[in-house]
Amino acid sequence: MIYGYGADKEPFREEANARLVSMYSAELTLVAKVQCGERLLLLDPASDEEQQCEVVSITEQLDGSNVIGVRFRHSVWGFWSTTKFSDGR
Repeated sequence: MIYGYGADKEPFREEANARLVSMYSAELTLVAKVQCGERLLLLDPASDEEQQCEVVSITEQLDGSNVIGVRFRHSVWGFWSTTKFSDGR
């Protein structure tokens, strides 16, 4: 679950899919429009663990969604290992 403020400054909450994850970054698919430099909050609903991140790249997709690259200040590998991936891992 991702929380943030869209390009129109309105708050949003969206269930997003992680496409690629690492210790300090991730690529997420998101419908909400965000801007580089924006700070987002990721929440794992299963554990209630939260991680703050910053948007570092945005790639618009043909279906209207965006692939956003985010960066974390600290290693978040434990966050990803407790999150259930959409492909069942």
